[in-house]
Amino acid sequence: MTSDRMWPADAAPRPPIRLLLGCLIGLVVGCGQQDAPQPSGNQTTQVADPQADTSATNAQEETPPSTKPKKKKRRRRERPKRNLSEYGLFQGPMADLEPAEGVVPFELNSSLFSDYAWKSRIIKLPEGQQVKYDEGNTFQFPVGTIIAKTFYFPTDFNDPEKGRRLIETRLLLHRESGWIGVPYLWNEEQTDAVSEVAGAVAEVSWIHYDGSSRSNTYVIPNMNDCKRCHKNEFNEPIGPRARHLNRDYDYPHGPENQLAYWTRTGILTGAPEPSEAPELAVWDDEKSGTIDERARAWLEINCAHCHNSRGPARNSGLYLMASMTDPYKLGVFKTPVAAGRGSGGRSYDIVPGKPDESIMMFRLASTHPGIAMPEFGRTLVQEEANALIRRWIEKMEVPEGFDVDNAIGEFQSLTKEQLQQFAKEVVEQGNSARGEEILHRRRLNCFRCHAVGGIGERVGPDLRELREEKTLEYLIEAVLLPNKFMRKGFETVTVLTDSGQAFSGVVLDESETELVLRDLTRPEIRIPKDTIEDRARGNSLMPTNVISMLTRQDVVDLISFLTELSQPAAASATTEPLIRRWQILDPVPRNITKIDPYKFIADSAARRDLTWEPAYSRLTGELPLDKTITAPQSGRRIVRAEINVVKSGNLHIELNSTDGLRMCLDGVPIETARNISLNVEAGTRLLAFMIDLDERDDKTLRCKIGPAADSPAEVRLAGELRGTTAH
Repeated sequence: MTSDRMWPADAAPRPPIRLLLGCLIGLVVGCGQQDAPQPSGNQTTQVADPQADTSATNAQEETPPSTKPKKKKRRRRERPKRNLSEYGLFQGPMADLEPAEGVVPFELNSSLFSDYAWKSRIIKLPEGQQVKYDEGNTFQFPVGTIIAKTFYFPTDFNDPEKGRRLIETRLLLHRESGWIGVPYLWNEEQTDAVSEVAGAVAEVSWIHYDGSSRSNTYVIPNMNDCKRCHKNEFNEPIGPRARHLNRDYDYPHGPENQLAYWTRTGILTGAPEPSEAPELAVWDDEKSGTIDERARAWLEINCAHCHNSRGPARNSGLYLMASMTDPYKLGVFKTPVAAGRGSGGRSYDIVPGKPDESIMMFRLASTHPGIAMPEFGRTLVQEEANALIRRWIEKMEVPEGFDVDNAIGEFQSLTKEQLQQFAKEVVEQGNSARGEEILHRRRLNCFRCHAVGGIGERVGPDLRELREEKTLEYLIEAVLLPNKFMRKGFETVTVLTDSGQAFSGVVLDESETELVLRDLTRPEIRIPKDTIEDRARGNSLMPTNVISMLTRQDVVDLISFLTELSQPAAASATTEPLIRRWQILDPVPRNITKIDPYKFIADSAARRDLTWEPAYSRLTGELPLDKTITAPQSGRRIVRAEINVVKSGNLHIELNSTDGLRMCLDGVPIETARNISLNVEAGTRLLAFMIDLDERDDKTLRCKIGPAADSPAEVRLAGELRGTTAH
């Protein structure tokens, strides 16, 4: 730790008091043993002779060890340094933020909003180490890397030369165990920053872009808060990705593209020419892109670290990566999964052309806990960005595939006559096969809550276990008026806490001190009872408008299928050992037709930039490949499934067709045939397929898998229809 006291240049720094005390204790206790009085009487002190007979010693060594297990030495974890200056990131006066030799400054195309704080970014690599380029993910940094981001406020945003105040520096330290984040708070003298693992607040003020004087209580996060933004399936940095770094930086020698500079100086390896690398727009620079491109860039850097297929908000189904091509996943006419008060009484995340009817606009404009989005890292509204998002929604047109004019809309109630008319249409016009296809539509998200015979999630009732005594009228009302009937065991409560947060979910457990809920995005919400201010019976977790974008015939067909499911045995169901729970790649890379299919399948398991969505086979076992992706880029589909091989042995795989199909088991190519026999070791195995629909008449995939004849193998398939086994 560096002391604030200054020492003469020719003098060695004084040892810390802790070290002096340690040496003094050593002199008194440890070192004194050398000068201890000689033993009296017949006691003698012997010095070991290296040539002496060591048989006695060896005999002792051969004595069986104690049966008491030895405690494993715990590896001492390196603690973050107390002062920022100890990392050697800067040279000269600390307040100048001048990078030390070997420390590289960088900027991003668009930056995360942090209550109007400005930021200065640098990176320090271990000597002789390089960063590995990754087109879609965070670059691969060597262990020992330090990424630093300093937050500061200029006195005048329109004239930064008037001075600034440094508030905090956040470090991301790459250890053997992964990345950890540590916040450092700058002192009033601006000479150094001290670690504040518990977080802090600072009063800040500035002259804004519009000339107004502003102030705020700025919040420095605690060490655990860092994980809220930087944790997907992995703790990792957010900014250092090709699409964010692909821009010029004003180096001392002049402007140069950052990717090109990092490559030229040996910092980065494996990068293409900047013109071939992805690049996002600068959200507040009109010259850098269209309104759509700039709005999408802002949403990615501010929201997509949670709203992606591997992020904390993955179960919401709202994915805000700039690469997302499916308008529904982007929020267009998408009903919220679990917004609570965050919906503001609005029905959809985005209503094209109508920002004031869009949940997204409502949440971005709020600072209230439980409503504001992003929900962490800000206490103010970024007015300039909100104006851009508003213009983006205003100019948005209804995408192809949304039949708004013929949508059934939302029901508040049903008269007896309306109910009878619906029932008549279901009986006379209902198509249950088409209804099954509607149930599987990803835009309805039915399988995020429900299962069919155990296939799917169990937040809501299993649709194959609807009781026989329930009438057709009951099913109609359950679909159109989900709050009218709530099945026992799936009732919800709504809780308001003393911090202003609202939670709604199914009660999993309750004790004298804690209430545990589950909603559609979180498997467990633990709420201390002493923080609950209000508790009331909640509504169904099924949004009232979930079917509002369907046509009337869609709803009739859906109810027809649910009626068939409620029978003692669905006529079309099969209990064969088929793969029913799948993952499908969506979106498929645009250049998929130029990629070696086997290499892509083999590499896909390790790629973190790919989005895998759940998909489920129909009751008859087929997965309809032509309906699983809502915005296809090509005729190719990539699907995979886990198979749990309980006992090793020969497996028999039966496919409905091999046309246009390639397959791999654990990344190893398999020669395709309608019937395949494989010797497979026990363990969880990944079976992956790439299917080209342009080379295939049958647009479905059906995969039956089980032990070969006379094989001891045993297989368990995820998502098997209830009552099936494979052994």
